[in-house]
Amino acid sequence: MHRNHRYGYFLASAAAVIWMTAGCAEQTGPVNTEPPTELTAAAESIVEESTASAGTSQAAPETTPAEAEKPTEPETTPAETENSTEPESEGREDEEETMPEGYFSNEQFKDLKIADPFVLKASDGMYYLYGTTGGKGFSCMRSENLIEWTDRRACFTAVGSGWCSASGTFWAPEVVEYEGKYYMFYTSKNSEGSLRIGVAVSDEPTGWFRNLKDEPLFDFGYACIDANVLIDDDGRKYLYYARDCSENTVNGKRTSQIYGVELEDDFSGVRGEAVLLLTPEQPWEMISENPLWNEGPEMLKHDGTYYLSYSANLYSTSAYSVGYAVSDSPLGPFVKAEENPILTSVVNGKRRSDVSGTGHHSFTVSPDGTELWAAYHSHIDPSNPKLGRRFNLDRAGFTEDGKLYIEGPTTEPQPVPSGAEIK
Repeated sequence: MHRNHRYGYFLASAAAVIWMTAGCAEQTGPVNTEPPTELTAAAESIVEESTASAGTSQAAPETTPAEAEKPTEPETTPAETENSTEPESEGREDEEETMPEGYFSNEQFKDLKIADPFVLKASDGMYYLYGTTGGKGFSCMRSENLIEWTDRRACFTAVGSGWCSASGTFWAPEVVEYEGKYYMFYTSKNSEGSLRIGVAVSDEPTGWFRNLKDEPLFDFGYACIDANVLIDDDGRKYLYYARDCSENTVNGKRTSQIYGVELEDDFSGVRGEAVLLLTPEQPWEMISENPLWNEGPEMLKHDGTYYLSYSANLYSTSAYSVGYAVSDSPLGPFVKAEENPILTSVVNGKRRSDVSGTGHHSFTVSPDGTELWAAYHSHIDPSNPKLGRRFNLDRAGFTEDGKLYIEGPTTEPQPVPSGAEIK
């Protein structure tokens, strides 16, 4: 049974924040919505890569012990295989289903090959989908109802983009709409091959995005990935990210940890030092053994409480799952929920055979604004994770006692988002 509440939440990166009064970055002129002529070929290649091979490159930012290079396919390295305790499989019979009117199924998205999906509901009432799709840049799609996604087009490319021009690594874009402009926060590599976070800006949600400055958003001297932004009720802005395990060792284990830091009002940099918010510590987060991960942070604010959700475990196993922590302050301290994980393909210690690797999520609202939804990726083929990731969508919300939940992962039909009109 689906729980239907009228939610009182504040979405990080939501279109609802555009009314706030803090200033945006100064621009020298309008940001064009089409790529320059010299970048047309690069833009076309991004769309081709997104359509043909999306999800085949590793999207979750884990690296091998020997180097900071990311494999081209999300295969488990021999060392990771040896150190990862994968739960036994729990069989589920495939059922042939006829979709009832007013329903949809995540099986409809099996060809929507995207990892680290981020859904923006913009002030124009449309939804825009961004994510990791392989290649040197990003593409986006749009939808009126959260279900039917069309108009895939390139929106950002490494070519001519300055600090990340030579990088073949582009992961986890998230877009904030603010005072008539769209700011894309993303992960790439600098000239030394170390992971950093950049920010690009556009006049339209579909791009063309250009780097706000020719350098990473900040540089604390270590690899960082998976940016998420919260504009709080008082207008102050916060960035959440993962300090990547490729350059971070804790107690002898490579470890990804989640940090938070305040942003400048114009998104051009950060204020002060970053604060450690989350580190792997609960039993369900230890399945991968070494490395360990807390990554993919997403912030929600509900009834004055800050909910920092995240993913843990190795991205290419069924143990990749979502948990959350709560605080009464945007920079913590945070306490992890006892009921974690809240989205997982492992049930009672056994992995499901019909879905695997559920994680790196984002939140959005239904067309009429009454429902909270979680977008996340899973393995295209649960039995063969190297084939990449695909899009999924399930209801989310809060219980009466303030616990965050995600009603998934689902493979069966469920009602379409409230207020959605299916064509």
